[in-house]
Amino acid sequence: MKPTRAVLALSTVAALLVSWFMARMWLGERPEIWNASVVLGAWAPLISAVVFAYVRSVNDREHSVVAAWLVRAIGMHCVLLWMLGVGDALAGAPGGVRSLNPDAAAPLVLLSFFPAFALSFGLVEWLRRVLAVVQIGFLRPTLPGDRGETQVFRGVAVIRERQLLERSPWAGYLVSAGLTTVAVAAPSVATRLLPFAASMLGLLCVRNPRAVPVSLAALGLGGALVSPAMTHSTLSALAAAPWVGAGALLCYLLTMELISRASELRAPVAAR
Repeated sequence: MKPTRAVLALSTVAALLVSWFMARMWLGERPEIWNASVVLGAWAPLISAVVFAYVRSVNDREHSVVAAWLVRAIGMHCVLLWMLGVGDALAGAPGGVRSLNPDAAAPLVLLSFFPAFALSFGLVEWLRRVLAVVQIGFLRPTLPGDRGETQVFRGVAVIRERQLLERSPWAGYLVSAGLTTVAVAAPSVATRLLPFAASMLGLLCVRNPRAVPVSLAALGLGGALVSPAMTHSTLSALAAAPWVGAGALLCYLLTMELISRASELRAPVAAR
């Protein structure tokens, strides 16, 4: 039987995780492996949130035993990725004086994964829900081969058909380019401008959803570029980069949510 796209995607993620843990087990005393472990540990909640969101999106189209086994294995390995990375960061670099016994701190490190994962998954789901609201389109009955999230309306499965606006989102492109330029030229200044730029991009994306991809790319790149100005080392910057981007994403989503809700409240008044 030919494997489905979901099984191939999950198999790739599982293979990468297993390969990393083999490298961590055999070469854990090397400084570059320790650095990578710390960075991947910081990224683990976001990685697991994205994987879990993908699993939820394909859940209604994938019922194989292999996929179920892969999902459980990936979830376990994401938790292990967090525990190893945080444990390495707390214990210190190999070859130096160990500041903490990772085994003694393991229960607390394990418990700390769940609030970090809840925050990450909340951002991912919030992004998905807000983008579904601002996208312009209409609902139509599902057809064989349709991919995407379906809904049930009066007993009929429907899916949202997207419609792209004709006008180009030049304002979103300009703000994204300006944020990236400032982040490259003056990261310390971009640190203060990042929340404002995220809110501005959220406003522009509600007006024209075509600006969403470039806006998300600019926020992610901006978070990566300003992280060195907020930390004391390259390693700390790499570990903090996803969370700085998550903070910018929070401002972005909050702006889009407030404007969308305000538009919904004004719509009945305009209709009357």
